Amino acid sequence: MGKLKFHWQSLLFCFFITISQPILCGDMTAIREAFRARNYPLVIEELEHLAKSGNSEAQYELGALYRNGHIVDKSYKKAFYWFIKAADQNYSDAIYALAILYDSGKGVEKNHNTAFSLFKQAASLDHKKALKRLDNSITPALHSIEPSIPENALLVSAYRGDFSRTKELLLQGIAPDGGKDQQTTALIKAAGNGNINIVKLLVAAGANVNHLNSMADSALLVAIRNGHSNIVELLAKSGANLQQTDTRGNTPLILATRLKQPKSINTLLHWGVPVNSTDHDGNSAYSIAVRKDIKEIQQILLQAGASTQLPDPNKQTHNSAKTVSSLPMFTGWTPLMVAAWWGQLDNVTELVRSGVSIDAVDNEGFTALMRAAWKGYDKIVSLLLNHGADVKWQNHRKETALILASQSGATPVIDQLLKHGATIDTQRNDGATALILAASHGHNKVINLLLKNGADSTLKQQNGDTALITAIRNKRTDTSRALVKASQKIDQVNNVGQNALSLAIISGLDNIVQLLIENKANTNLLDQNGVSSLGLAARSGNLNILDILLLKKPKIDTRDKNKNTPLMLASGAGYTAIVNRLLNNGAKIDAKNSFGNTALILATTNNHTEVVKNLLNRDATIIIRNQNAESAKTIAESRNYQPIIALLNGD
Repeated sequence: MGKLKFHWQSLLFCFFITISQPILCGDMTAIREAFRARNYPLVIEELEHLAKSGNSEAQYELGALYRNGHIVDKSYKKAFYWFIKAADQNYSDAIYALAILYDSGKGVEKNHNTAFSLFKQAASLDHKKALKRLDNSITPALHSIEPSIPENALLVSAYRGDFSRTKELLLQGIAPDGGKDQQTTALIKAAGNGNINIVKLLVAAGANVNHLNSMADSALLVAIRNGHSNIVELLAKSGANLQQTDTRGNTPLILATRLKQPKSINTLLHWGVPVNSTDHDGNSAYSIAVRKDIKEIQQILLQAGASTQLPDPNKQTHNSAKTVSSLPMFTGWTPLMVAAWWGQLDNVTELVRSGVSIDAVDNEGFTALMRAAWKGYDKIVSLLLNHGADVKWQNHRKETALILASQSGATPVIDQLLKHGATIDTQRNDGATALILAASHGHNKVINLLLKNGADSTLKQQNGDTALITAIRNKRTDTSRALVKASQKIDQVNNVGQNALSLAIISGLDNIVQLLIENKANTNLLDQNGVSSLGLAARSGNLNILDILLLKKPKIDTRDKNKNTPLMLASGAGYTAIVNRLLNNGAKIDAKNSFGNTALILATTNNHTEVVKNLLNRDATIIIRNQNAESAKTIAESRNYQPIIALLNGD
């Protein structure tokens, strides 16, 4: 989200002049600025507006406020409500927060299994805390372990770093790897916690250094995840599998590269790890180091003989789809789905020829075609389509292969799906279409292809945003240009009264404002609070946009629901240049709002000396009083604004 041209004074002013009916002052950026200004009532109002309109970030932040009891009364039930809303949109922070609530039993009945499932879901979205939580989890029901069982006692003692107890249990004859039904081992727990003495003890006792936990992590992978390079060296010396992969195909070398751990990388290379192995998406350690611009690691890998050529993503990896489909992350997936997800063309071809069901669905309603389309594997998509895969199938969120491919920007895949009869304007549960999702992510080639094939740019998602509004909200300038030219209804509004023009003004997108006006956007439309385009520009302090709007000769004194004119909004926010420009274009200097405040009274109230000076130079009336019988002078005197008092006294 780009930086808006708001100042905390203007946000505070928005609240001051609209106590009875708050003005919507922008997006999350504006809300954060209001929070920094300690304008908490405005923060809550704005967050609730955005949250109710379907903004997942606002839903999560509102839930976090209720969970923590910051500026609102603490309520875990309300926190749970808003976290659920955001989690339904795959917002990883909200999914993780839900897992914590289920794990602790706050706001919802305690359920460790549900918590564990949510941790896994968040981890699949690369949520760092969730990944670490899973790495450090003893079982799905972490707190239900019974230490009186000998194997569990060893697990607990290793987890807690109790060297003496661990040694005692081993001397009693407890197997170092614990019970066969455990989803982790004492060695994995000690490696994750960085307790090298316990790791040495367990290895000496014969612990299996290559045992895998429920997430297919070995002790070596867990040690790397937690940055314990000394344990990495010990395990490498002790025969750890240097080519073991986790559920996402990370080898120890690739994982250490992702986590920027040169010391562990040198250790792994010293003990003979293959330098050019790849993950399930075809990434090598070197290609990852290049993409992340980690120069030190690039040099280390090149000296070890790393290939500079990017690996072929269509090559089959060393893990079979059948094996991986049994892992927890892939519960309910068929081998064909797994192979399609990883881009294993050879594996997919073999499975299709063997007669497996092309359109089998997993627990979330996904087919192999949808998985491949989402990842952009055009050759696999072509193969599945040519063998009759259902191009119109929808998962539990009503997503199609076309929607998923549009979200990820897979233009060649989209072209094939359309040629095989994909429905172009299908809407998923939240109303988003392929075009709206492409606009959200700025996939311009996808947008052009969808528009060329007749995509309806007027469709709205549940919050009322069209593809054009979505592109502007995400500050996708090039995307917005393409959609403006294709838009059939340029003045459509969303559920909170914003249209493309008003949102472009709020976001400070001068070029898009110009383009919208050139394409006949209505400059006199009002948002749900009655604020005109000119009022939004005045309130935002954007002189360039104001000048663009003034060229269209809009109504200069349009009033919002509280009878504020653009001049009042600019005066209260302290924008001297805007005030002068509006006065030069005929704005009424002594107009009053619903509370009887004039531009001069508002500028005085907010201590904007320069604005007061300019208004007085334009003959603003000093003696006017508002509904509280306050004049500019009495307000300045009551607040001891000496420079303004001097101006009002004519000094």
